[in-house]
Amino acid sequence: MPLLVLSGDEAMVNVKANSASSWPQRGELGNRLEPLARPGFHPSFRFAAGERIFTIGSCFARNIEKVLESQGFLIPTRDIIRADPEFGRVGHNILNNYGAPAILNEIRWALDPNHRFAEEQAFFEIYDDKFIDVHLNHALKPAPIEVVRARRRAILNAYQALRECRVVIITLGLAECWFDKQTGIYLNTAPRRSMIRSFPERFQLHVLSHDEVQSAMRETMALIREHGHPGVRVILTVSPVPLAATFREDDVMVANAYSKAVLRTVAEAITLTHDFVDYYPSYESVTLSERQHALEADQVHPTKTVIELNTSRMVRGYVGADTLDVDAIRESIAENPQAVIATLGERLDLIEQNPDLAVALFSAAGKLNRMDLLAKTLPFVRGRIPGDEITLARARMAMALGNPKRALLLLEREPHRRAVKNTYWSMRLDALIAADDLEGARKAARSWSEFSVRTPEPYRRLALACAAHGLADEAEGLFQMALSLADDEPRTLLDYAEVLLAQDRHAEAESVLARVEPGNPAQTERMQNLKLWKTSSAAPVPGAAAQDAPAAVGGIKRVPLRAISTLTDGTPGPHGKLRRA
Repeated sequence: MPLLVLSGDEAMVNVKANSASSWPQRGELGNRLEPLARPGFHPSFRFAAGERIFTIGSCFARNIEKVLESQGFLIPTRDIIRADPEFGRVGHNILNNYGAPAILNEIRWALDPNHRFAEEQAFFEIYDDKFIDVHLNHALKPAPIEVVRARRRAILNAYQALRECRVVIITLGLAECWFDKQTGIYLNTAPRRSMIRSFPERFQLHVLSHDEVQSAMRETMALIREHGHPGVRVILTVSPVPLAATFREDDVMVANAYSKAVLRTVAEAITLTHDFVDYYPSYESVTLSERQHALEADQVHPTKTVIELNTSRMVRGYVGADTLDVDAIRESIAENPQAVIATLGERLDLIEQNPDLAVALFSAAGKLNRMDLLAKTLPFVRGRIPGDEITLARARMAMALGNPKRALLLLEREPHRRAVKNTYWSMRLDALIAADDLEGARKAARSWSEFSVRTPEPYRRLALACAAHGLADEAEGLFQMALSLADDEPRTLLDYAEVLLAQDRHAEAESVLARVEPGNPAQTERMQNLKLWKTSSAAPVPGAAAQDAPAAVGGIKRVPLRAISTLTDGTPGPHGKLRRA
């Protein structure tokens, strides 16, 4: 059964409204992927100032604790550390819970009267009168039973605070868990080697399945809902810290990939099926970031920079602010331009005072094609971004105003930076087509194809222009070139089918449409309209292709075949390059 079902209308609304629905391009100003990834997220509630927040799980939970406490929130688990000098010496990681069964154990012992904690489930005598709690960090030295009992009472008391905490943050760590056959429960950490030597048949390593992890998390959520705060809200995260080592025969990289995949899919299932649970993408942020920026030299522990990025983003997202904060606005623009652009668009005072904010808004306006905001920010970004970016922005504004000649004047010189050359040639080709300069468009398409030998776009766009000018055979040759590079890319096939239909070549159009596998709802709708045109001999629904192809496609003349143009030789080479007319 699917986790989520959306109607066609809902899916199309999402595509249009979601500014993070596609990947940012390398070199794009303020992109949310490099060098540190900042995936978007959607807080469904806010923290109240100074409230008690319960945290449980692996390392990321500890990092969140520190930030929250520094901002005045009450963190019950931090009180345990301060109350025990030995805990303080070991550090806050003493309370880490790595596997979903271990998290369930702690919450069940604290909240469920039918599952009280029993010493035989956790206490283990290492040597005479020296015990450990197998659910705590091995860094704690064996101690007399009274000391171990006192520590466990303190932990159980701290977990009782979960009943009064409206906000609970849970971080899932791993799917390799150790099982104690004698007690029938999962341990939080691996048993000591001495324990395995003494009881070789007692302990087993279990690589948990998706269903096992999900079952533990569903029971955990049920306990929190039943025994927790009436208005409880849970933030679920997956730890980005990989397995330091695996007990399996596999490479640790392979074992870790499985472990995290299981935890991430469980987190998705729990979030979608529990209306009081949010997911925060700390895992995606670290793993999608550039490794040298995200991980320490051990390739395991996240850097301080990426930890601070994630904790600050999370806290800012859930704490919110009653007033406009420049840093928060700047971060929000990079992550979700639509969320704040309407407000900031009227705050030229902030843009003028903060050049960095102007740069961020410039990037956001470009992403959303807001030419009005591009114009507002231009005076404040001089010297802050490369000159070629400003020139391209001016050319975009000229095109938006229906002035391709002005755009061509701005695009007269090819930029030196490779990062913007694709954008430059794309804009120049469109401007030449809009200016009705087909020969200039041929030259621009040729230059673009020589720079980016694997892109089909020069051929596709020029094919549409040729078709609009009645050059049917030239358009067909260009479409064939585009498809040789695009590997049946849906947009190119749909454009080609529409040109064929305009020429009353219905059988050929039907063959092309049969190859289309739509990549989004707009392409699906367009394909359906073209099939309707094919069967009814009526023109497509006006505007049906507006989001999937340039406006020049509409109104293509139905013309007889012409001689093959000298622009192409009809048999594209390995890169499908155009040759000079």
